[in-house]
Amino acid sequence: MKQADVAKHLDLSLRRLREHYASGTIPKGGTLDEQRTAYVRHLRERAANRAPLGDVDPARERGLKDREIRLGLEQKRLREAGELISAEEVLETWTRMILIARSRLLGVPSRLASEVVDCRDLKSAERILKNEIYDALRELGDPANNERLLAEAKEETENAR
Repeated sequence: MKQADVAKHLDLSLRRLREHYASGTIPKGGTLDEQRTAYVRHLRERAANRAPLGDVDPARERGLKDREIRLGLEQKRLREAGELISAEEVLETWTRMILIARSRLLGVPSRLASEVVDCRDLKSAERILKNEIYDALRELGDPANNERLLAEAKEETENAR
């Protein structure tokens, strides 16, 4: 009998029938009655949770579900302890910090134009500019300034709208 006929009789796709042949659930080359009987036995065992669901092992699935629950509880604990933040919060904070950096660095030319104009050589102008940029970067890197800087960035963002 052709595999297509067996698959149709058992209401399976050819692919799924071949998987059953490969796993030994259905005997390849047996009569149609033998194949049907083997498949019905497999379905009964699966219904009684004694046979794996194809590649799925119920015990493994329960273990994965338990692990997922444990991870969820651990994440909740970390969030409540303030040790874990959402990706949205990280993105929002980084966006604000980048806006602060942008604002501080774009303000350098207007703050230093008069000092740089008075410089007698390029080295002096370069030193003044570098010092100002390093000061801005130090300010941005100082954790004590974070709340103030974030508040300023939020205000600047809202004013820009």
